[in-house]
Amino acid sequence: MLPGKLFGLKRWVLVGSVTVAVVVLDQLSKSWAQSHLASHSISLFGPLKLKLEYNTGFAFSLGRGHPYVIALFVLFALAVLAYATFKVTKTTMLVGIALLAGGALGNFVDRIFRNNGGGVIDFIYLRFWPTFNLADAAVVLGVAVIAVGLRHKP
Repeated sequence: MLPGKLFGLKRWVLVGSVTVAVVVLDQLSKSWAQSHLASHSISLFGPLKLKLEYNTGFAFSLGRGHPYVIALFVLFALAVLAYATFKVTKTTMLVGIALLAGGALGNFVDRIFRNNGGGVIDFIYLRFWPTFNLADAAVVLGVAVIAVGLRHKP
């Protein structure tokens, strides 16, 4: 069980470890998707399918055609998250910040270093939801963890 509050270096170790883990898992999963889903999709169960797509926008394809605006927004968001790490001591909030940062960095790596026309690789398809990736899932989970952290006092 994680302690309620973290101070000093422990804060940065937690945030850094979770952030790096998210980026590594995200990039490994995207590499796998590019090599295994290029010519076909894989039905898993029910509405869940693995299907390769490229998204040049933000979540739900918002901002398509504006890669530099998206990159600047991501850099600004990462700066805000780094600042928040200086201010926050509550472990729940730090985990949420790390998930958000890892997700943002995972997709930023795609936009900058992969030859996808400034887009990100999406491959997790649910019939009732836009196709997404592990970085997107980390962002959503990070927001949820922060929301829980804001509601509960340590």
